[in-house]
Amino acid sequence: MRFDSVSILDAQRRAYKALTAPFIVSSTIDSTGKAQKSTKKNPHYTPPKLTTSPAMLVQELPWVNTTKQFVFDFSISGPQQVPGVNNNIVIAKNDTFAVYGVQMLIATGTNAADFIYRSHGVLPTDDAIYNSFITMTIESSTYVTKMEGQFFRDNPANSNEYFGEIGLQLINPIRLISGEQGKYNVTLNLKNPTSPLVISANTLISMRLHGVYGQAQG
Repeated sequence: MRFDSVSILDAQRRAYKALTAPFIVSSTIDSTGKAQKSTKKNPHYTPPKLTTSPAMLVQELPWVNTTKQFVFDFSISGPQQVPGVNNNIVIAKNDTFAVYGVQMLIATGTNAADFIYRSHGVLPTDDAIYNSFITMTIESSTYVTKMEGQFFRDNPANSNEYFGEIGLQLINPIRLISGEQGKYNVTLNLKNPTSPLVISANTLISMRLHGVYGQAQG
């Protein structure tokens, strides 16, 4: 699905507000079944001057036909960028990130410096990536599940067409993460074994989080 500029802008504004609002309103249900609202300090509060929008976190893994599950670790302990191997972008320990979208691309090339990124397979069998579902786990809770892999496939009429949001899905609500969290995984679960398939060599799966980045104060 392709999102227009208004949808992208609205998602960015909501993510920006989630980081820069000093206070947040939460609702609970009391013993009588009535909703009660309360205001508390925003634990992820970041001064507006220390935010970057749009920003991106990136994790890349080799596309192989020997596994059905690819786990992309976006925590501070996740894989760092390795020159020539991947184009990972990681969060710093005391920084924050408000996620408004998930993007999945297929990267091909023998050196990360000149990877070509696509929202569809190079070979038809590479599109097995999209016969999948995606989950998102923060600490011990799975906050996103059953996100269909086919949502991320975009096969332009012109093979050279590319734009920054190709292969992107906006998510609701905004997901807030911090570099201090011990676990933040996005997992691609293939529905079928791919071992019988001949897939492209020198290919990676590039999982990307679109959001607003908040730098540590001080």
